[in-house]
Amino acid sequence: MPTYLSPGVYVEEVPAATRPIAGVGTAVAGFVGFAADGPFHEPVLVTNWTQFTNTFGDMTERYSLGKAIYGFFNNGGGRAYVVRVPTGSDGASAPAAELATKADKKVPAFRVEAIDAGAANVSVKVASAEAEGDEAQFTITITSDAGEESFTGTLGKGRNNLATQVNAKSKVVKIEALDAPAALVASGLQESTVALAKPANLPAASVEPGDLIGDSSRRTGFTGFETLEEITMILAPDVVTAHAQGLIDLDAVKAIQTGMLNHCELMGNRMAILDTPTGLNAQQASDWRMNTTNFDSKFGVMYWPWVQVFDPTLGKNASLPPSGALAGVWSRNDDTRGVFKAPANEVLLGAVGVDYAVTRGEMDMLNPMGVNSIKSFPGRGIRV
Repeated sequence: MPTYLSPGVYVEEVPAATRPIAGVGTAVAGFVGFAADGPFHEPVLVTNWTQFTNTFGDMTERYSLGKAIYGFFNNGGGRAYVVRVPTGSDGASAPAAELATKADKKVPAFRVEAIDAGAANVSVKVASAEAEGDEAQFTITITSDAGEESFTGTLGKGRNNLATQVNAKSKVVKIEALDAPAALVASGLQESTVALAKPANLPAASVEPGDLIGDSSRRTGFTGFETLEEITMILAPDVVTAHAQGLIDLDAVKAIQTGMLNHCELMGNRMAILDTPTGLNAQQASDWRMNTTNFDSKFGVMYWPWVQVFDPTLGKNASLPPSGALAGVWSRNDDTRGVFKAPANEVLLGAVGVDYAVTRGEMDMLNPMGVNSIKSFPGRGIRV
């Protein structure tokens, strides 16, 4: 309140008891998972599919994050924060290109690889430079979103070696000499411009549960969402996908999903949308919920079974964890029906089937446990 230091008449305006209600987002999703590109452990806001692909790349066959994000926007999702976490294959999947010898452009002399596995729009131009002495010199110009770097040197040994200079000074790429015949290397480098690209098929990954759960001191994984008060739901479809591929066991799935619930309990303003492992029947889904996980939280919801969608990375229908599409349904429900209405009896757009035909009796058994069933209704589509 004001402090008055001299006599006088002062007028104070008292705020009205009734104040306008400020508009806030009610369905902002937080995704954590694996992607082909993009920064690690940094929440990035995306509001449409194009923004996601510009930052994190397109869908990948192995991971579910991109497909879940597509399902989110396809079902009415508006805003999402995405945190990319690393896998054991991310270093091997950094964008790269090869520099050919001048005598035979089919024989590469060097391999150029981006230092940051998530780097994009990196190109390398090779040009001849004025020779110093008997050795030919070449200039490598590296262009990226961060700017341009240029290095000039020879292919011979010594401090003027081109690869040595690049590896010591470049902040964008590193160069590795390949096992090319000495005579071809001596001919020099082919003058050209090449764009660094990721390998077509990512190698087998390894998954560390701690990367998804995160470290609160470093704001990694889910803990990166602690500073984002507007998030109302979090999900990690890649958890059960990684289990389906044998990359983690059920104990790790439980640990990660427990971490999601703990995060939501701590924040108190968001829900965790959980997927079950693939291939479960009704009894197994019940056992997973009541015995294996044994969760006790008001800040989580579980959906079962997996849904079938068209997978463009495979060119055919495939099973997918439903959480991404369900997050979009939540958002659509808030926009069209209101936050006071539960997202029930809603159609899952893009779904062409379910992995398990749920009966009414099985729904009656699972719903009180907090397992929400997804069912195919004749003439009415796939609904939750």
